[in-house]
Order: sequence, then structure tokens, then C-alpha cells
Amino acid sequence: TQSTGEVPVDQRHLILHKTEDYPELIHKFLEWDRSQWKQVSVRNDIITYTRQSKECPYQAVRWTTKIKCPLEIFAKYVLDERKTKEYDDMHLVNETIDGSREEQHFITYNAFETPRRAITRRDFLTEAYQAYIMPPVERRDQYTSGPAYIAATKSIEDPRKPSVSGFVRGEVIIGGYYAQKCSPDHIYVMSLICIDPKRLPVTIVNAATLKIRSAKFARLVKRLTELASSA
Repeated sequence: TQSTGEVPVDQRHLILHKTEDYPELIHKFLEWDRSQWKQVSVRNDIITYTRQSKECPYQAVRWTTKIKCPLEIFAKYVLDERKTKEYDDMHLVNETIDGSREEQHFITYNAFETPRRAITRRDFLTEAYQAYIMPPVERRDQYTSGPAYIAATKSIEDPRKPSVSGFVRGEVIIGGYYAQKCSPDHIYVMSLICIDPKRLPVTIVNAATLKIRSAKFARLVKRLTELASSA
């Protein structure tokens, strides 16, 4: 039996030991991570990448960095709907439709403000899978061989949450986080997102996604660093 490493006791039901046990969504997320990305900036130790998606006209964005933060703090924080406002000031609603944040699979509804009042607010209905996995083979030379935490999400349709007046229902093609211990007190963190907000010009969406989501990721990194230092 492989070591559970730093997986908390109350999260060991999320461990997946075999690649063939990974849900399709986690496979898709890892495939996106391994695809070709173009580095566009490095700021405060956060590297930002972009790539064009074949699944929608909008570009995807990916970020990587290292954080002085325990893996278990990261895993419990990023999917806690009570914490979202601490790093995402455009987030309006976070509602769990099915399952719970403690389970491997759950469905959520999220609504967001837009950068300009003239632009109708957007909402998204998504399913997510979270798990602790043994890292892909190609990561072992760069990072430790302990478990990695992954949370992957994409849009779905569900009659329990139809379109809402005052919002345009957008689509998350793929999104999520990957985190893995890379030194005694640091974790490597990767996040990526590809969204189709519907009915907006490509150039505006690409620029806004890069700017707004990059700022959000930077705030998340800062908040996790603060939490770890005070733990």
C-alpha cells in the first residue's frame, strides 16, 4: 500500500492509487496541463501561460508557482465556499446543488459580477471532482513522489438549476487546481481555466480573463501564504 503522505485522516477517502481509477474529468484536466502552453509573464514568482483552445474561441490561461503552505491547508481552502470572497471580489453566489465539498464529486452553481455594469452578469453550473493522486510519472523528477491534490471542474446542464433571469449562463470548458509538495515546506501549485462566457467579443474576454483571473490567483497565493504562516 502506498503511503498517504500528508493527506489528512478526514480526506483519505479521496485518495486514488491507480490511473485507471481517475474520473474522466481528472484525466482531461491532466491532459490540458501537459499540453503546449506559451509563457506570457513572470510576476512575483507566478508564471502565466496561455494557449488557444480547440473547444471554444477563447484562450485558456494557466498559472504555476511555489507556495510556503502545507498541502492539506491548500486542499481544504480552495473549495471552501466560505473563503471565496477573500480572494475573488466578483463572486456573488456559491451554492452546492448535489454532493458536498467533502466528497469526491459534487455539483455547484456560481454567479459572478462583471467588470462593467453594461455587461450582463454571468453564472455557471459545474461539476467537480477532487482527489489525492500519486503524481504522473513525468512529474517525479521535478517534484516529490508524494500524493498530489487535484480539483477539476467543467460545466454541465441540470434541470435543478435552469437559467436565471439577469444572468447569462456561461460555460467552463475546463478549470481547476493541482498542488503537490516540492520541498519540506513548499508546494508547487498549478491552476488553469478555459471559459466561454457567451455573447462577448473574443479579444475582450481574452484580455479580461488574463487580467482578472491572474489578479485572483495572486490574491489566492497571498492568502494561503498568510494562513500557513499563522498556522
